[in-house]
Amino acid sequence: MDAAYLFTDARYWTQAREQLDRNWTLVKAGSVDGPRDWIEWLTARVNDSRIGVDARMLAYEKASLVNDQIQRTNSKFIYPPQNLVDLVWKDKPPKSKAPIFLQPIEFAGVSAATKLVKLREWIKSQPPSIPSYSKGPATPEQMQEGTLITSLSCIAYLLNLRGSDIPHNPLFHAYLFVGLDTAFLFLDHEKTTAETSEYLKNLGVEIREYLDLWTFLRRREWGRGKVLISPQTSYAISLMLTHYRYTVAPSFIEKMMAIKNETELEGLRRAYLRDGVAFVKFLSWLEGKLYDGYDISEYEAASRLTELRRSGKHFMGIAYKSISATGSNAALSHYTPRKSTAKLIERDTPYLK
Repeated sequence: MDAAYLFTDARYWTQAREQLDRNWTLVKAGSVDGPRDWIEWLTARVNDSRIGVDARMLAYEKASLVNDQIQRTNSKFIYPPQNLVDLVWKDKPPKSKAPIFLQPIEFAGVSAATKLVKLREWIKSQPPSIPSYSKGPATPEQMQEGTLITSLSCIAYLLNLRGSDIPHNPLFHAYLFVGLDTAFLFLDHEKTTAETSEYLKNLGVEIREYLDLWTFLRRREWGRGKVLISPQTSYAISLMLTHYRYTVAPSFIEKMMAIKNETELEGLRRAYLRDGVAFVKFLSWLEGKLYDGYDISEYEAASRLTELRRSGKHFMGIAYKSISATGSNAALSHYTPRKSTAKLIERDTPYLK
């Protein structure tokens, strides 16, 4: 197959048509008579095929689903040692070196130490992985020894830490292993400060280099038992562990995150009030400018709202690039104006903010 395809849903069809060159074919996922997603498209076409994939970019549950379907056509995944896109991406942006920082108890409401205790109680409560044909007691190899956490939001929540590695998200790149008596945080050492290093030490969390995770897994440094992983864990991790060494279970931390404590609920209320104040000020400013006859561009309006939000208490950043769209641009999902191409806000068409 000598072709390149981009799969996306209806939110990005217009953008894709504008930005893809002739080397690419757009596959409209979810369109009438079109495939539901890339999996349906792929499984309808492969036969006696070997499909290269970066296992780090595919979740366990998704990979298991696709594997099951393509095996029916005598096809299989293969895993190149390097991501082929990375090999040709010459101007790839450097990795973030932004330091991690503490999320104060003032906002978290519950200490990281308390959260770790709850997580370890959950690990202890998980039944051993005993084969159905076995009649004897569980062996040490069948017991659940710890859990490997790959979700960045779960790691940040559990440790009450935040970062700036991903635009508009207070997260940092890391892996976290929590055992019954040990814990290891895998991240670039240059992201830590004296304060966060001491904080993690007091929690009983040992800092390891980010890429040390793979050595940790290969050597089974956690012990003899099994590792609990969520269905969203990178498929590459399950391949490294092999099916004898892991147990798939829903994320307990996501359940913890879903049940907000009173401090978090009050924080949400206050944050929305502050943002509401900023938005009302913005609408008043925009209405006044347009009433006085000024021409305001989409870009100028977006910048003004960000300034008003930035002036509020506890501002840490915006959740996404500001949407500011007039007329036909208001029909585009996630439209973000650029200074050089932004339209002037029209007075007789809808304006989306």
